[in-house]
Amino acid sequence: EVPDATKDARFADNALVTGAPDIRFYAGMPLVTPGGAAVGTVCVIDREPRQLDDTQRRGLAALARLTMNLMEARHRELEHERNARLATIEQEEAEAPKRVGDGFAVGVIEVQDAPGTIKRIGDRAFKRALEQLEAALEAGLRPGIGDSVSHAANSGEFIVVMHGDDCSEAWATLRGIVASFEAETGIALVSAAAEAEYPDQSLAEVFLLADEALSREKDAAIAA
Repeated sequence: EVPDATKDARFADNALVTGAPDIRFYAGMPLVTPGGAAVGTVCVIDREPRQLDDTQRRGLAALARLTMNLMEARHRELEHERNARLATIEQEEAEAPKRVGDGFAVGVIEVQDAPGTIKRIGDRAFKRALEQLEAALEAGLRPGIGDSVSHAANSGEFIVVMHGDDCSEAWATLRGIVASFEAETGIALVSAAAEAEYPDQSLAEVFLLADEALSREKDAAIAA
């Protein structure tokens, strides 16, 4: 809690204090995951110096807990949707004819900051853009190999399954499609892929490897 930012050495020279919106008061309550990681804050600001009373502090803490509960609920919902999609893909893979080679790879393509993108371009334009990307990715798949693209409605995530002992060229083609889409629409994407490490490795295991690689790509994008 900062009663007067102009008198706090940490904030006195901040552009948001010296200029618009002329912040004077700030109070923030951390958003903490069940594992103890702080992932952000719920904060309030004012253009006048002030100080919260105990009731207001408790209210801000309650708002932070509510926000974290909603975020966790949404995370569980997305995990459920993703697991259902993976189960469907695995079933389709099991029922498909024998593929070329013993290997396969899984690629994950995801919109960066989907909520911010929706706010910027609108929900309808966002959905149309995702449909456009899905069609472009499907057109870029190699024919007769059994490669596939899965995209849940309203989701900013695409899961690609590629078959063969070397999927690098197929993935490079899809990455090129992603780059063209970004240039055309201004929508930022992040992508990563992982290959099966041994015969008969499950699709879910390889997906987790790709998802870990995607997290590293996200971290690199933030750092850049």
